[in-house]
Parts: sequence; structure tokens; C-alpha cells
Amino acid sequence: MNTTTESNVAGPIQYSMLVSEINRDYPQCRLVFEKYGIAGCGGEYGPPEPLFIFAAAHRVPLREFVEELNRAQRGEWKEEGQRRDSERAAEAEGESLHRRFVVGAFVVALTAGFGLGVANLTRIALAQSYYEISGVLKQIHGHAQIFGWVGLFVMGVALHAVPRMKMHPLRSVRAVKSCFWLMFVGVLLRVIAQPFARNAVMAAAMFLSGVMELVAVGLFAWMIGGAVARSDQKRESYEKFIWASVAWFAVLAVWNLWIVAEMALKRSVGIPALQDALWIHVAFFGFIANMIFGFSLRVLPHFLGLREPRTATASVAFWLWNAAILLRYPVEQLAWAASALEAAAIVLFIWALGIFARRRTRLEIKGVDNSFAWFIKLAYAWLLMVAWIPFHADVFRLSASARHSMAIGFITPMIFGVTYRVLPVFNGVNLWSNRLMRASFWALAAGSTLAFSMAFNKVFETAWSYAWSGAAGILVFAALVMFAINMAMTLRAKAEKFARGSVVKLTTRVAELLETHPETRPVLIHGGLAGLAAMQHNPPRFVTIEFAARRHGIDPAPLVRQLNEEIQRRK
Repeated sequence: MNTTTESNVAGPIQYSMLVSEINRDYPQCRLVFEKYGIAGCGGEYGPPEPLFIFAAAHRVPLREFVEELNRAQRGEWKEEGQRRDSERAAEAEGESLHRRFVVGAFVVALTAGFGLGVANLTRIALAQSYYEISGVLKQIHGHAQIFGWVGLFVMGVALHAVPRMKMHPLRSVRAVKSCFWLMFVGVLLRVIAQPFARNAVMAAAMFLSGVMELVAVGLFAWMIGGAVARSDQKRESYEKFIWASVAWFAVLAVWNLWIVAEMALKRSVGIPALQDALWIHVAFFGFIANMIFGFSLRVLPHFLGLREPRTATASVAFWLWNAAILLRYPVEQLAWAASALEAAAIVLFIWALGIFARRRTRLEIKGVDNSFAWFIKLAYAWLLMVAWIPFHADVFRLSASARHSMAIGFITPMIFGVTYRVLPVFNGVNLWSNRLMRASFWALAAGSTLAFSMAFNKVFETAWSYAWSGAAGILVFAALVMFAINMAMTLRAKAEKFARGSVVKLTTRVAELLETHPETRPVLIHGGLAGLAAMQHNPPRFVTIEFAARRHGIDPAPLVRQLNEEIQRRK
């Protein structure tokens, strides 16, 4: 302690000076105390205790603290404040970037994705023939669904959520914008160009689409990787699923460029059936499923009040699942072994997650309708069904049915359920319509069940089985339209900005609260947000009271009450 108190720094403010003395003699230093959220402690000028003791009690890095106090004393703090304002402006701009990915995903889904899919199924039902539509239309529908609908959605949610999970911002707002436009335009270009790829200009456009998608995926991987690598948060078990998803996404993008390059050179409009099936399988099982599994382990226990996941079992499921992807197609004789590994991995993962086990607690959060959980349980029920259907077992003529069970039964309900839960929170508002959410669930549940009738199309080839397929497409498309309307209206709502005189709520952003009432920092820390004590600056602007409390495993309601009481007491 003696060496600390006797150490000198450049400036009149030293470690051993009293806090009250600094505030009285150098009022410009109050800005520094406010930055660290410890202004107003101990009366008008602060407590009459040495600075090094005061800093230790508040877990503020002493050397940096004293250096900044001296900069403020010299009148240099204004520039620092302007820099922080600039950083806050950039961070605030990044807050809403996920919206363009969501909107872009809906544009693709409503047109070339689900829109083209329902048109294809209707034509098949009317003609009572699966061969009524060309393979090209099926392929551009599949590409739009994977890279457009799911790809854009996953990218938007991951770019918004992963930095928040790891408490570290993305490297570049400009890179996020570029990532979106490259992916969105690339997908649309592919959809338009592939049917006309025998034309030289269209063939070149198709190749360009592959280049744009590859660059977009590269930017996505660079930003996610940077946020994780530079974070000082501890590594967690779920992260390997995220990393695997990003790695498979990159494989798909490189592979996709190879496919369009071959097609462009040959002036071909179609992808060989086996290569197309393998690409789709890697997309579903490698890229999309791994991302869903990772987010499930990270957020579903908190959202649904589940027990803590069994991470060792989930790790076994991870290795089995990804090994099965490598075994599926290279050697035909190993396809059954891959199916067995997939089935084992699914059962182990669901048991590790505890999605169907009794809830540990039932969470009631104001503004959140718990029927979002219906979608998630429906998704995992369909995943169990997929476990027992060999994905490419044409000997049973079930491949199309199994593929749509994975896409419509598992992936789509997971997107719906998690988005209904998190997107309003991201936006700081309540969901626009809980009733419309429930209606979309029943439409999606009925549509995904009828989609399985594609198996009967191949086995029985009867009029009623084809009619079921057409009805499935209409029901799923109706569910998507209801989902899109609900999300669009939710995104249009404006989040209430916290200001002096506002009441603290679950959705209040911690950074806004501390900027308006810096004296509430000790309340937050003593109320359970221990991580705040180690932060040199305010937390990222996306962090709400509820988010921070759930992250620390505490009930946010008592904390909100304590904060409001503290603010009222100081009036």
C-alpha cells in the first residue's frame, strides 16, 4: 500500500489525495467521476478518504483513473468526451442494423423462398405430378430459402446477439452494412440469373452472385470471430456449435462459388441432383442446425426456465452430429451409419437441453407472451421425427418429405419462436400482437404436419395426398405472412428513451440509466450486477436491466424496485 500511495504521476492529482479535496479544488474532474459512475458518493464533494482507497472500493483501475483526472484538470477531458460521444453514436447506429437483415430475409422468403415454394406445391397438387415443375425452380427456391431466408436471418441475429453475449462490440458498422447488401443482392441475382444461365450475360451474373455471397459470408465470419476472440468473457460450451456453424457456412459459400463457376462455364441452368442434395444437407445439418443448437444451449434455459444444460452430453452430441455430416455422402455404404449417428446426436442433445423436461421455474415477464415456447417445442418434436427418417433414404422414397420436415418442421418454428421472444427485446418494445403470434403457430403446425404428406405423394400417388401438399404450402405461407406482419409492426414501434424523470423498467437500458443517474451504479452492483464493477466504462447500449439481470442469474424485479427507490430518494 505504501508504494501505491507514494507513486507519483504527471499532474497535481496524486493517489493519496482526498476525493473531497479533488472535487472541491478541481470541479472539472467531476466528469471523470461521472464516467465511472461514482459521482455523488459521500455528499457534495465526495468522501474525505484517499483516492486509492476510494478507487479500490469501487473497483476502478487506479492508475488510469488518476491519469484521466489529471487530463480533466488540464482541460483535456472535453476531447475525450467528444470521442466517447462519437463512439456512442456509432454504437447506437449498430443497434438497429439487425433490422435490415430481418427485412431482407422477409423479402426473400415472401418471394423466391416460401412464395415460390407455395406456387410450386400448388402446381404439383393441381397436376397431381411431382414432375410438373422443373428442377431449376426447385433449386432456386432451395437456394433462396437457405442463403436468403435463413441465411440473412441467422446473420442478423448472430451479429446482434453474439457481441452482446461476449460483451464486445463488432469491429465495423460499415462491414455489417456491406455484409447485408452483398448477401441480399447476391441471393436475388442468383434467383434471377440461374434460369437463364445459357445466356452469357446471365451466366456471368450467376457467377458474380456466388462471389458476392462468398465475400458476405467471409465478412460475417470475420466479425463474429473478432467479437469472440477479443472478448474477455470466459469461453463456454455452446460456442463450439457457433464456430462449427460459421465454418460450415464458409464451406457452403466456397462450394457454392465452385458450383456456379461450373454452371457458368458449361452454360448450364441446373445443378447435378446428388451435388445439390449434398449441399442442402450440409446447409441444414452443418450451418443451420449447429447455429440453432448453440443458441438453444445459450438462451433457452433462461427463456423457458429450464434446468442447466448437461454440457458434457451436449458435447458428445456435437461430435456425433458433425461426424455424421462427413459420412453422409462420400461413401454410399456409410449413409446408414450417418443416419444412426444423427439419431443418437438428436436424442442426446434434446436430453442435454431438457426441452421436454419439467420447467425449473415458470418465468412471467411483462410484455412477453409465453406462447413463443410452443414454437420451440414444436421444432424439437419435429427434430425427433427427423431423427428416425434417413435424410436421403430414397429406398423409402421419403427424401423430399424428410427435407421439408427439417426445413418447415424444425428450422422455421425455431426462427419464429426465438424471434417472437428476442426481437421485441432488441427493439425495446412489446410484441405487436400476441393473438397473431398464436394464429401463426397453428397455421405453421398444421402446415408442417401436412408437408409430411409428400411421403404419401411418392408412395400412394393419390389425389388426396397431392391436395395435402398444396394445402401445406398455403398454410405455411399464411403463417409466414402473419409472422412478417407482426414483426414489421413491432419494428415500427419506437423504444422509449430513458430520461431524467422516467421510471426504471425491465427494458431500460443500463447505459442510459447510468448517463442520466450515475449515482445508481452502486445500486446495480450491490443488487447483483457484479460484472459492472469491473467495467471501466458503461456497458454496451443494448444491455437492458432485464438482460443484465438474467445474465447474472438474478431476478430483475427487485433490482428495478431498488433503482426507482434510490432515484426517488435523491430527488
